[in-house]
Amino acid sequence: MVLQALSIHYPDARPLIADDIVPTVRFNGLRHYSRTSPQIPLSVQASDDVGVSRIELWIDQVLMSTNNVVPNLQNVTVSFNWSAAANGKHMLQAKAFDAAGNSQTTALVVLAGFITQPTPSPTPVPNALYISANGSPTGNGSSTNPWDLQTGLSQPSSVAQGKTIYLRGGLYRGKFISNLVGATVRSYPGEWARIDGYYTTTTSTSLVAAVPLAASNVSFNGSVRLTPGNQAYIDNELVQINVANADGSYRVVRGWGGTAPVAHGAGAPVKLYGTGFVVDGANTIYRDFELLNSNPVRSFVITSGQGGFLRDGDGINVVGDDLKFINLVVHDNLDGFFLTEGAANTEVYGCIIYNNGHVASDRPHGHGLYIQNDTGRKLISNVISFNNFALGMKAYGASVGRANSVYFDGVISFNNGSPGYFPGNPTSFPNGINRRFGNLEVGSDDTPSNDISIINSSLYHKAGTEVEIPGIWLGRNPAGGNTNAVIRNNYVVEPSDAITFNYWSNVQVTGNTFYQHEGSFGKIVFLKSTNSGFTWNNNTYFAPAAILNCPTEQKRAPFYALGATGTCGGGGALDFNEWKQATGFDTTSTFSPTRPTGKQTTVRANAFEAGRANVTVYNWDLSSTVTVNLATAGLAPGQRFEVRNVQDYLGASVLSNQTYSAGMTISLPMSGLSVATPIGLPYTPTSTGPEFAAFVIVPLY
Repeated sequence: MVLQALSIHYPDARPLIADDIVPTVRFNGLRHYSRTSPQIPLSVQASDDVGVSRIELWIDQVLMSTNNVVPNLQNVTVSFNWSAAANGKHMLQAKAFDAAGNSQTTALVVLAGFITQPTPSPTPVPNALYISANGSPTGNGSSTNPWDLQTGLSQPSSVAQGKTIYLRGGLYRGKFISNLVGATVRSYPGEWARIDGYYTTTTSTSLVAAVPLAASNVSFNGSVRLTPGNQAYIDNELVQINVANADGSYRVVRGWGGTAPVAHGAGAPVKLYGTGFVVDGANTIYRDFELLNSNPVRSFVITSGQGGFLRDGDGINVVGDDLKFINLVVHDNLDGFFLTEGAANTEVYGCIIYNNGHVASDRPHGHGLYIQNDTGRKLISNVISFNNFALGMKAYGASVGRANSVYFDGVISFNNGSPGYFPGNPTSFPNGINRRFGNLEVGSDDTPSNDISIINSSLYHKAGTEVEIPGIWLGRNPAGGNTNAVIRNNYVVEPSDAITFNYWSNVQVTGNTFYQHEGSFGKIVFLKSTNSGFTWNNNTYFAPAAILNCPTEQKRAPFYALGATGTCGGGGALDFNEWKQATGFDTTSTFSPTRPTGKQTTVRANAFEAGRANVTVYNWDLSSTVTVNLATAGLAPGQRFEVRNVQDYLGASVLSNQTYSAGMTISLPMSGLSVATPIGLPYTPTSTGPEFAAFVIVPLY
């Protein structure tokens, strides 16, 4: 169950007096199950028609602090220090009173102690610029007079080539557009910045009905600054923010997107809509912060059409050229990233991407990475993408869209599709909790793809799941013409179709391990191509697939090659020897009709942060713990670190305060691993342990 903020009214027991209106009270910047730190003071805002007399802070139903408001104020914001609170889950209550004794309480649960995130450098760089959640558009970017986020992203004149811009820790709420050139944007060392694209408020002025695309002025309540280019729903009308006026009001274009420009009274509900973080500009690095959308609505019932854009927008929409996104945590958006076709030379590195998307009646929507490309290249490296509502990574263009020159290196993609099929979901599979979506797809509907590389990567779905677009899936366009793909040194585990090639030429498939789970009826390899220019060898196959009742015998025939016929008759079902004979592939590869044994672990160091590394574990023996050697993690002797379970990355670490020594091994748990619940969803996907898990080694300073 997803908790909503509680409003508890304690009526006055005395005889009714003239003032019987209760105050309002809320925590600023927090929602249920927000992750925060006791080192960050709690901000509480209260208002009353006559005046607020005092505000109390209760933690776990114990009164911790009282702030008497003298003189009584109609609107007041107070700050509470709660640094003595222990890390963990806490019930916070803020109680506001007026002079007549009326009171109101708001309550929420927070997870304390999980906001501080170690950063790559232990000390700030000199001459840096600063952005703060309470910064100002009139600031100068100094540590004592920081900018607000939108001002700092708008290429102020002081942002020279090579400048570092620090985001001070805290929550930044709203939709933002970056035009920076030549800068680095990152959390301040020892702090953690969070950008939440979900923001609601109300109008403080009314709007009259208008003709479509007319301009009107309107003001909004709240302190969040909106940016020209933002879109917002006022009731059911979508408006485009056109001008931020000097008096704090906004010039908006009415009836955007074909909505009706009707009249709205003061106090009408407002919700920002669209991508949380649009990145234009060029040659800029964004690293070490969090992007999310806390909109709690994740399920939609529709009677017709496609439900892909019913929830708020993508976490990051990349428009500019030569941009890098490093070690970000991106979750609970529509798509985590959308890399547009014209954004040349984008690199996404070391990011952790999960729980993005929503589900509608037609199907689950929302990918970890949605990629298009036609200029330069897109590099996706060391990224972990899991538990997204649709695919983990999708390089795809509808109609004339293109997916060329996309390179995946060292990515981990697993269990995608799992949040969309919760019990009672609105799709045509309301009880299909074992349905999934694919982990990695490349291919466009009407245009061929060229120059694709997938190397050193790990993919996984559980046994017993039914996966749409399974495994490594390459090619959609039935007209063919896809060329130049390299698939090398990957480890792919799927219930069916570990690798699919549709209409390709000039392909290298070497050094991979493909495993099809026990009892599966699909194919470990599915090939629809002419085999022109193929190099396919030195692979390892495990396929304890279902035994087929063939005309002359019973056997496993888990390979498919277009136009080939084996002893199981038509349909392309081939055993391993028939596959080799029909294709000329895999002359020195191996095939086993059994499950793998032992353990397969990979430790891959992070190129941008010394001592940070991704760990992948395939635990075929189903042990409760696995021993991992840290020789390749990039840690230095004496360096301190912790290990985080990536399925609950922002939760407590599974190993804390470790010190590295040469030859060191660690023991990682494979059972009882927690999983982050998608915001607003009444369902938590099950862990992939003990058979598979991924971890992140994080250095401590």
